[in-house]
Amino acid sequence: NVMRVDPNVIGATNIEQKAQAAIEKINQTGVVIEDAGILTEIKAQFVANGILGTDVDVSKGDVTLTGELENARKKSEALAIVKRTKGVK
Repeated sequence: NVMRVDPNVIGATNIEQKAQAAIEKINQTGVVIEDAGILTEIKAQFVANGILGTDVDVSKGDVTLTGELENARKKSEALAIVKRTKGVK
């Protein structure tokens, strides 16, 4: 009997590589979930504080605000909300 090992099939020869790929996918999913939580928290705080007309984008914890606010006070409030939101870089 002859046994051949195909390195492209999961097995003892490449299990570490497959495990690392799985960990990377899990980490990417976690970032997306974390970004969604940050976005939800910021938008909820904006609505609660009467900050309307601002678009919020979150990518890997980085927040980008676009739009126009009524005055400088609202702008300061918006920035303060973002800065104190857990998970924002």
